Amino acid sequence: MKKFLILLICVTTLLCCAVLSSCEKDAVGESPPISDSSAPEETTLPEETEPPAPTAIELAAGGESAYKIIRPEGADAQLAELSKELCLYLSDVSGARIRVTSDLVGRGVDPDSVSEYEILIGGTNRTADDGSLESAGNDGWCVKTVENRIIINAASVYSLTEAVEYFKTTIKTEDGKMAFDLSSTKTEFKEYPLVGTTLRVGSYNIKHGSEV
Repeated sequence: MKKFLILLICVTTLLCCAVLSSCEKDAVGESPPISDSSAPEETTLPEETEPPAPTAIELAAGGESAYKIIRPEGADAQLAELSKELCLYLSDVSGARIRVTSDLVGRGVDPDSVSEYEILIGGTNRTADDGSLESAGNDGWCVKTVENRIIINAASVYSLTEAVEYFKTTIKTEDGKMAFDLSSTKTEFKEYPLVGTTLRVGSYNIKHGSEV
């Protein structure tokens, strides 16, 4: 009987050892991998954000302005007067001295290099005026911008008057500043009907003729 008890105890002990050994293996298998502390940590760089696009062009502030009104050299009387009226209006609204001058530059001088702060009226020699009326028809007008330049152009003086009057309505003043809202650019399409127009040409060359 005593030998049987000793044998039972030995078998029980062996079973316990086997169970403990199995538990230790499972625990080792589930342990997390050892990380390499020498590996560099990943860093997340902040995303670069572009500055917001401007919504207006500031024409004057604090009674001062860098802008000039540029008209074509040799402009007729109507265009010259219209340029002067716009100059007086902007000067009065802003309290700044805004001058009007022609687009004439010295020999060998690039017209675009004179200044970028210009209000171009009536079609000038500046590159910004090139193709400005492509979508305006044969009698339309436009008020648009190229960088800091503002273009007011039209196919006729009558249409140009409309463009100038529209430009005046877009001018905003606040806190001593005068600005042009970029969302106010506009091209007014106007097509003058040419179909069906009859052109008669005559020649009169016998006033001083004499009888033979």
